[in-house]
Amino acid sequence: MKFENLCRFYLMLFVKYLQEAFVKITEQAKAYLENKGELTSGINLINSTNLEYFPAKHKAEIFRLKGDFLLKLNDSESTNVAYSNAISLFKNLPKGWISWGDYCDMVISICFSCYFL
Repeated sequence: MKFENLCRFYLMLFVKYLQEAFVKITEQAKAYLENKGELTSGINLINSTNLEYFPAKHKAEIFRLKGDFLLKLNDSESTNVAYSNAISLFKNLPKGWISWGDYCDMVISICFSCYFL
């Protein structure tokens, strides 16, 4: 019985650590995203994050943030891939759907304006 309690305790600590790490990474990434001169640092943070232990919802949010960085860095194809990966990992991610939808609207607007000029 004591061993089970100890295992539960360590599991709770691990979950708490993962949640704190996720919050720290996302807040830091959002700060980089706001500062145009820090976009490279932000994408490096996202790319160096080990996603192995995060739940699907957190992985999806990190991919969504990666898409935001790539969009600001004008890497259209990689932006699309990052947003679609986010949605594939966790389909109930409202911010992911909104980000991807906004991106698709932007692409369609650019295509239409190029086509009709």
